[in-house]
Amino acid sequence: PVRAMSVAAKDSSTLVVADWAQVETFSFHNVANPDIEIDRPTLFFFQKISGEQTVASTPVRNEGTAPLILSAPASSSGDFLARLDRQTLLPGESATLSVEYRGAFSSAKVAAVQLESNDPDESPVSVQLSVEMSGLHVGDFAADFSLPDTDGLPHRLSDYRGQIVVLVFFASW
Repeated sequence: PVRAMSVAAKDSSTLVVADWAQVETFSFHNVANPDIEIDRPTLFFFQKISGEQTVASTPVRNEGTAPLILSAPASSSGDFLARLDRQTLLPGESATLSVEYRGAFSSAKVAAVQLESNDPDESPVSVQLSVEMSGLHVGDFAADFSLPDTDGLPHRLSDYRGQIVVLVFFASW
């Protein structure tokens, strides 16, 4: 569906989905197929003052009911070396896809790793790779800034250090 507006379960293996233009029925049966799932569809490599992150990884799971067989991962760029710690996954098992960045942190880069599998409806799958030169990352402090409240009084982020701060961005039109 383009945009699901309503979803209903007809029985234990049938869903009815209504979107802007139509109503569709989806049937799910216990077919013995592998099903590949990747937790992080994008892996980031970044340069920090304390060092460079040159290896990133993500779990690859078999959510299906038959063994999942994976080919060796292939990178679209020679700057990346991708490895899988296992290539055959039984139902419910997972492997780790590790990608090493071997290039220089001189400019931003994008690439992808492709994984071929015997999943009948998702082969190949891609994991996007992104080399970033700057920006915030998990564990970094946010840059200090000031914003007025609804009464026009300024508030600085640094005034709230150590407290939980929730920023709500919204629009009304």
